[in-house]
Amino acid sequence: MSYDINEITLKEIMHTLRYTFPELQKSLHDGHKIESLHGHVEMLHALIELYERGEIVRKQETSLEQKTSDQS
Repeated sequence: MSYDINEITLKEIMHTLRYTFPELQKSLHDGHKIESLHGHVEMLHALIELYERGEIVRKQETSLEQKTSDQS
Protein backbone atom coordinates (compact mmCIF):
# COMPACT_ATOMS: atom_id res chain seq x y z
CA MET A 1 0.00 0.00 0.00
CA SER A 2 1.34 3.47 -0.79
CA TYR A 3 0.36 7.09 -0.33
CA ASP A 4 1.33 10.41 -1.91
CA ILE A 5 3.71 12.31 0.38
CA ASN A 6 2.67 15.62 -1.20
CA GLU A 7 -0.87 15.32 0.15
CA ILE A 8 -0.30 14.65 3.86
CA THR A 9 2.39 13.12 6.03
CA LEU A 10 2.08 9.53 7.20
CA LYS A 11 2.49 10.73 10.78
CA GLU A 12 -0.58 12.97 10.39
CA ILE A 13 -2.57 10.13 8.85
CA MET A 14 -1.72 7.76 11.69
CA HIS A 15 -2.48 10.39 14.33
CA THR A 16 -5.94 10.85 12.82
CA LEU A 17 -6.53 7.10 12.51
CA ARG A 18 -5.47 6.38 16.08
CA TYR A 19 -7.79 9.14 17.36
CA THR A 20 -10.74 8.21 15.15
CA PHE A 21 -10.64 4.41 15.44
CA PRO A 22 -11.58 4.10 19.14
CA GLU A 23 -14.40 6.63 18.69
CA LEU A 24 -15.88 4.68 15.77
CA GLN A 25 -15.35 1.37 17.52
CA LYS A 26 -17.20 2.66 20.60
CA SER A 27 -20.11 3.86 18.45
CA LEU A 28 -20.28 0.45 16.79
CA HIS A 29 -20.33 -1.39 20.11
CA ASP A 30 -22.94 1.02 21.49
CA GLY A 31 -25.28 -0.14 18.74
CA HIS A 32 -25.46 3.03 16.67
CA LYS A 33 -27.32 2.34 13.45
CA ILE A 34 -24.92 3.99 11.02
CA GLU A 35 -24.87 1.97 7.81
CA SER A 36 -21.20 2.43 6.91
CA LEU A 37 -19.82 2.51 10.47
CA HIS A 38 -18.80 -1.14 10.50
CA GLY A 39 -16.90 -0.75 7.23
CA HIS A 40 -15.08 2.34 8.51
CA VAL A 41 -14.04 0.57 11.71
CA GLU A 42 -12.74 -2.43 9.76
CA MET A 43 -10.88 -0.21 7.28
CA LEU A 44 -9.21 1.84 10.01
CA HIS A 45 -8.23 -1.29 11.90
CA ALA A 46 -6.64 -2.73 8.76
CA LEU A 47 -4.76 0.51 8.00
CA ILE A 48 -3.38 0.71 11.54
CA GLU A 49 -2.20 -2.91 11.30
CA LEU A 50 -0.54 -2.26 7.92
CA TYR A 51 1.24 0.78 9.35
CA GLU A 52 2.46 -1.07 12.43
CA ARG A 53 3.88 -3.85 10.22
CA GLY A 54 5.66 -1.24 8.08
CA GLU A 55 3.64 -2.11 4.99
CA ILE A 56 2.56 1.44 4.15
CA VAL A 57 5.27 3.19 2.17
CA ARG A 58 5.66 6.40 0.20
CA LYS A 59 4.95 6.18 -3.52
CA GLN A 60 8.50 7.40 -4.18
CA GLU A 61 9.93 4.44 -2.22
CA THR A 62 7.73 2.01 -4.15
CA SER A 63 8.88 3.45 -7.50
CA LEU A 64 12.52 3.33 -6.42
CA GLU A 65 12.21 -0.32 -5.33
CA GLN A 66 10.65 -1.24 -8.69
CA LYS A 67 13.46 0.49 -10.62
CA THR A 68 16.09 -1.29 -8.53
CA SER A 69 14.51 -4.72 -9.05
CA ASP A 70 14.07 -4.06 -12.79
CA GLN A 71 17.79 -3.30 -13.13
CA SER A 72 18.76 -6.59 -11.44
